[in-house]
Amino acid sequence: MTPNRNAPDDHLRQLIETFVLGHINGRDFEARFLENFRRARDSGHSIRHAVDQLFYDVDAFCDDASLRGPDDLDEDGLRERARIALARWESLPSRP
Repeated sequence: MTPNRNAPDDHLRQLIETFVLGHINGRDFEARFLENFRRARDSGHSIRHAVDQLFYDVDAFCDDASLRGPDDLDEDGLRERARIALARWESLPSRP
């Protein structure tokens, strides 16, 4: 059986869509996104440019308002960036 080279893409896209639709909160999305992103990267799968960009937005997410700095994203900001990543999904190629 041939492995599905799109599996990491499919899983990340589904996770992003789940977050954008409001089915999971920002804290859960952050943890699951980082875990899946790192797993895909470390196993040699290419990462779409849109997902690569979203990585930096997830890194800027701060769930605790008392710790959030001026450059950090709250949950609404992260959700908007995730929407943008989905819009870019097909318009930007995956990285080799």
